[in-house]
Order: sequence, then structure tokens, then C-alpha cells
Amino acid sequence: MIDTDLGLSGASTAHRNGFKELVGRVGLSEVGLILSIDVTRLARNCTDWYPLLDICGLRGCLIADRDGVYDPGTPNGRLLLGLKGSISELELHTIRSRLTAGLLAKAERGELAVMLPIGLMRDPSGVVVKDPDMAVQGRLGLVFQLFLQLRSVAKVMRAFQPGQANFARPCARKPKVIRR
Repeated sequence: MIDTDLGLSGASTAHRNGFKELVGRVGLSEVGLILSIDVTRLARNCTDWYPLLDICGLRGCLIADRDGVYDPGTPNGRLLLGLKGSISELELHTIRSRLTAGLLAKAERGELAVMLPIGLMRDPSGVVVKDPDMAVQGRLGLVFQLFLQLRSVAKVMRAFQPGQANFARPCARKPKVIRR
């Protein structure tokens, strides 16, 4: 049983050691049947899905979910699993599109909470203003002054010796939602 990838997106196998282990075990003929509640959750892109189908077909490993048992070594099994993989990839695109549309809708309503860059903050009424901390304003002023002199971000970065100026965010401020 491999359940190490629980809660991880199937969009990529980058951090999915369980999926990689599964592919390896199938390749070593240690697995004869892959059981999954929904096979479309195994991989959400065809780049990962089809190599798994190829190895399963080559090693005689069946794939099963609540809808049925499939043999990727047969044309019909391969066709159905291929369709499920394509639908899964489309689903991922649809989910991303809906999330993006939701962010855009929030932005249009003025309700999108975003972190402001260092040196800016919101006053109690939600208006973006310069950070009142004079040390922060001074450090940022120095950066812009150097940029005007040196005309290169890389040169500005090199101008600061380690430990000379602290440009880290002073504290982790939670984004404030502004409703209009």
C-alpha cells in the first residue's frame, strides 16, 4: 500500500515520492494490480500518466478503480485509461481557470487581499501609504538613490555588503481584505 502522496496535487510528480515508488515497483514486476478510488487522481498530466500505462501494459499490471478493472496492455483498456487521463488533465486546467476567475472577480470588487511590498502598508481605512517607520523609508530611499546612480539592479545588489543593510520584511503582516 502506498499512501504517501495524500493531500498532494497530481499536477506533477516533482514531490510525489509515492507515485515514483509505484512506477518503480510496477517496472520491477512487484505490482500486479493498482487499486485506486479514482485513477484520474494518480496523475493529472499525460506526461506522467502515459509512461505509467506503458509500464503497466508491458509488465501485465492491471489498473482498477470504482468504475472497473482496466488492462493497459489491451487496446480497449488503453483507450479508456487514456481518456480518463486526458479528462483528468482537462479537469486540472478547468480548476486553475476557475481559481483565476475567482481572483479576478475579487480584484474587480476590490476585495482581493495581497501582500504589499516592503515600505508600503495600509492605514486603518485601507488606503495604501508609505510605512511610517523612518528606518524602513531610509533603507528604501538608499536603494532608489543607488539605482539612480548605478543604473543597474545587479550593481545595486553588489553595492551592499552582507550585513550592511537589512531589507527583510520587518514582520509577517497578514494581508488585510478591503471591502468597498
